[in-house]
Amino acid sequence: MNNFIFKGTMKKLFAIAALTLTHTFASAIDIVMPFPAGGSTTGQMQVIVPELDALGAKVNLQYMANCQAQQSVRGSRPMLWLWANDVECKQPPKVNEDNFVALLVYQPFYLCGKNANLKDYATGSYRLAINTPHYKDLISEIIAKVNPNIKVVNYTNSNQIRTAMKTNEVEMSFTTVGPVMVAEDKATCYAVSTNTPIGNVPTLTSVLGSKNAAIAGGYSAIMAEGLSVAEVTKYRNAFQKVIQGAAYRDFVGNKQKRELPDASVKNQIEFVNNVNRGMGN
Repeated sequence: MNNFIFKGTMKKLFAIAALTLTHTFASAIDIVMPFPAGGSTTGQMQVIVPELDALGAKVNLQYMANCQAQQSVRGSRPMLWLWANDVECKQPPKVNEDNFVALLVYQPFYLCGKNANLKDYATGSYRLAINTPHYKDLISEIIAKVNPNIKVVNYTNSNQIRTAMKTNEVEMSFTTVGPVMVAEDKATCYAVSTNTPIGNVPTLTSVLGSKNAAIAGGYSAIMAEGLSVAEVTKYRNAFQKVIQGAAYRDFVGNKQKRELPDASVKNQIEFVNNVNRGMGN
């Protein structure tokens, strides 16, 4: 009887030890960002980091000036890094289970403005705010079909675009924060870059009459570099627990009004690779 109890106790101890080992992180690790702090991703990370900390995964956010600055430090040490396809990064990563940690968010692009209807911009001179270097052909097509006199103004992040709209620096925007601008900034969205309408917002395809208008949109994902497969798995498990949790889903889904990632890691990887192929890479 005593031997049975001893064996049972040892099994429990081994199980606890294995569980502890699985969730142990050696030390804090950097998450290197491809842009300065201040945009919508910063808000997401403010939710993510404390939750990771509670799981024992200590991370340090390192905001860089741009994608080129991020790339200059990649490979110098083990790290996590954020890839965002709506910033000026030349080549998307090849994603697989050895380097993928988490898809944070997906956001289609919205064409929005201060006027009630898109046809109100048909004459006159207007400014269109963007914060993505990709889909230049589509942006050119929007301008050509709406009003050739529209001028493009580039901004670093979506918060800067919201400010520019409020202060009348620009009259239109092509960015991912359309629903927030409608809810909080009294803007109107005329079209969205999805294959089907979202609410009462029609697709760019139907508005422009062009098959090129249906684009995947923007997304951001956490990638790993210089880590073993086991280490990548630990960070992936921690991130997945956070992004599927109530706090993150409430912030991203309800407050930021963004599309949330699928619960399946396999589906997240497939989505990222499909978007990358859609960008022509």
